Amino acid sequence: MRPIQLRDRAKYIQGDFRFRRVLSMKNARKLMKTLVEKEMRNLKRINDARIRCPIVHDKKLHVLVMDFIGKVGYAVPLLNDVALSIDKLREGYRE
Repeated sequence: MRPIQLRDRAKYIQGDFRFRRVLSMKNARKLMKTLVEKEMRNLKRINDARIRCPIVHDKKLHVLVMDFIGKVGYAVPLLNDVALSIDKLREGYRE
């Protein structure tokens, strides 16, 4: 997973009613903690819908501990970085 760029962090949670109480987007630590909470909730919702994704095991401040998807030291590529055939795209969509 690519890290969210500094300039995009506030945009990531902006407009999400779950995070409307974050008082200051200028406080980097509070913002990072909020981003981690959002990511954790999103991954849990995805997993609850039985869509394959990393399982979150723990959260501490601004760090998520989750499953590694890949093979011994090599992460699977991001969908953005993979050229998939129409059939593979359809298969992934149905899944």
